[in-house]
Amino acid sequence: MNNAIYWLRSVEKPEIILDFDTDNDFFIIANNGPQIRDKALEDIFKIFYTRRPKGRGLGLYLSKDNLQSVGLDIWATNDEEYNILKGAAFIIGNKI
Repeated sequence: MNNAIYWLRSVEKPEIILDFDTDNDFFIIANNGPQIRDKALEDIFKIFYTRRPKGRGLGLYLSKDNLQSVGLDIWATNDEEYNILKGAAFIIGNKI
């Protein structure tokens, strides 16, 4: 959520959607900020990777690490089925 709020600062009408996909048992967090480049969808979870000025590159890394410690995962997607706001979209659950 912190990243979404940061990247939505430049959007005229910021929007965040939190949803639960009952078919796949995972949460979807989507916003209408800048879309994550396809080649960065996995890189954003690497330690110290950041595109934010003064960013540390720890937030998404720690989120992924903590979720994996309890048998879950988080990943970013540009798949239109989940990225309904055409910005950034994240899924939390068991990876399909």
